[in-house]
Amino acid sequence: SRILSDKYKTKTETLQKIAKALNISVGELLDEPQKENDKYEVLKEKLKLREEENKILKKQIKFLEDRIKFLENKFNKKKQT
Repeated sequence: SRILSDKYKTKTETLQKIAKALNISVGELLDEPQKENDKYEVLKEKLKLREEENKILKKQIKFLEDRIKFLENKFNKKKQT
C-alpha cells in the first residue's frame, strides 16, 4: 500500500515481481490504463448495458401491448351491450 500511495519508492524490478506474482502488468498494478484493452472493455460493458436495457424495454412494450389489447376487448364488449 505504501508503494501504491507513493509513500515508498521502489525499484522497477520489485514492481515487476509484484505484477508477475499477481499475473498482471506493471501498468495495471499502477492503475495506468491500457488504452486499447480498456477501450474494448468499456465498449463491452456498454454493450452489455444496452442489451439489458433493450430486454427491459421489450418486456415493457410487450406488457403495454397486452394491456392495450385487454382494454380494447373490454371496451368493445361494453360497446356491444
